[in-house]
Amino acid sequence: MSDFVLVILTSEGCGHCSQFRGNGIIGNGRQMHQYSFLESHIDPLKKNSNINIINIHFGSMSGNHNQIQVVSKFTKKGNYILQERYFPENGKTHVNVLTVDSKEKSKVLEKSKKVLIDNKDISWLEFLTKKIPVNIDKYSFFYPCFVIFKKDNWKEGKNILGIPNAGFVIRDRQGNYGLEKNGQSLQQRNILPQRLLIEAVKGELKFEPMKDLYVENKVADIQPKEIKIEEIPEKEEKKVEKEVKKVENKVEKEAGFVIKGYHDE
Repeated sequence: MSDFVLVILTSEGCGHCSQFRGNGIIGNGRQMHQYSFLESHIDPLKKNSNINIINIHFGSMSGNHNQIQVVSKFTKKGNYILQERYFPENGKTHVNVLTVDSKEKSKVLEKSKKVLIDNKDISWLEFLTKKIPVNIDKYSFFYPCFVIFKKDNWKEGKNILGIPNAGFVIRDRQGNYGLEKNGQSLQQRNILPQRLLIEAVKGELKFEPMKDLYVENKVADIQPKEIKIEEIPEKEEKKVEKEVKKVENKVEKEAGFVIKGYHDE
């Protein structure tokens, strides 16, 4: 099993998402739900990496956690891709289970099955709280957005650190990780999601903020220490003045003048 999770963020109202995802059901002919696309991202190096893919679909492009409409999980099972499509129905969580094979033939295994935990149904909001980190909305800015997370960090679900396919991940002044929500950043860094996955599998991808405002803030908060200047006793001060005068007289005799200040002519 892989140590990584690839999260694909999509949204209602996004034209690119509609083209890429369609109705969100595997085998619908759209690129995101084709066997070839999913298999190439689940196992980019053909070494049985089995990366889990999770599609989080928001009801609005503002991408808030409580606006999640559908959560789909994609895994490879032998010669086919399995989709578990979770959605709300009358406030409760339901799931459709489907498969697609290498010939792009899809099959429905379960339809609108109620999700149970300890033989009790679970509300949609409770499901989202348990399964999707609350601060996923710190990565919702452009769509579709591909973000790779370490599986342990994703499961912990607190302050998740992900690497997006475009833009920069930052740590803000409060220490929270997320995408820098700036259009210019997207132009400065933009790579193929598959390349991102290959670097992760090879151990070349660094899971660290690309811009760390938290560290900069801590440095800025450091206050300079007060430097105490000891006063020279009056007797010592007069003694120093006499010594300086002697040196000035000596130099004046030898050189003919003394530069007493920067603006002397």
